[in-house]
Amino acid sequence: RSIEDKDESVKMAAVKKIENEENLANIALTEDNAKIRSMIFDRIEDVDILRNIALESKKADVRLDLVNKLDDEELLTQIALKDSDKVVRSEAVKRITDEKGLLEVISSESDRFVRQIAVKNITDTSELIKIALEDDDQFVRNHAVNNPAITSEDDFTYIAINSTHEDVATQAMEHITD
Repeated sequence: RSIEDKDESVKMAAVKKIENEENLANIALTEDNAKIRSMIFDRIEDVDILRNIALESKKADVRLDLVNKLDDEELLTQIALKDSDKVVRSEAVKRITDEKGLLEVISSESDRFVRQIAVKNITDTSELIKIALEDDDQFVRNHAVNNPAITSEDDFTYIAINSTHEDVATQAMEHITD
């Protein structure tokens, strides 16, 4: 079979001839060549098939390649919440724009770096203030107070006055010009 050929161009030509998305998905699950996987992911339109690959593939690099092709917010959030690999979760979070999904990641994720990425993508000022004042992690709090979505000096003053964490109060005061 040409799909099993060692030559990349032969394999790519074989993959191009395959129409069935389930068959393409099966190939993607075992394919080591990232270029071929990328081509396959570009051809699969059925979100359920993509969801199955994202949630069932044992290979983190396969899941990572897929995450970088997705724009389905619900699926990205699901991956961000459930994937076993921190890099895959991080990349999924980078692609999430839905505030609800981001807040869900912030509240349930144990890894501070993944949470920091989620905080960077939050645009709701009231949520950022809440994170800046209440989050358990110093770095997550600092990312919240330094998020460019907070622009009001009143908000920074509120954070500086109400924070029980010196680091957050100091960061907030640095944004006040009066």
